[in-house]
Amino acid sequence: EKTQNAATAEMSGEKIFQQHCSSCHNMAPPPKLAPPVLGIATHYREAFKEKEAAVGHMVAFLQSPDSSKSKLEARSIKRFGLMPKIAISEEKLKLAADWLWEQYDPDFECGKGQGRRMN
Repeated sequence: EKTQNAATAEMSGEKIFQQHCSSCHNMAPPPKLAPPVLGIATHYREAFKEKEAAVGHMVAFLQSPDSSKSKLEARSIKRFGLMPKIAISEEKLKLAADWLWEQYDPDFECGKGQGRRMN
């Protein structure tokens, strides 16, 4: 049981994000090299009503990025370029995408310069 719990802790979506994604994506604006997590989560919540469909789409996109399948605004791709293919397992991608979905903040306002928040 301890081994399984340790493996689960190693495989948390947040940890996977920190290891593989945070060098380009930060949580909130201003952006580093890529759109912030809060903005991505907002766009996915706007595009999908159900978590399972959103996570599946994120995983497929990360495995084979295509601008026509992006859920972000075209100006994000123009500004940052297209996301590169992520060479990690599908299981890890699912965990990271699941974690990203949960980062949605209904008070976050996309596309407002340095990421101003509504109060």
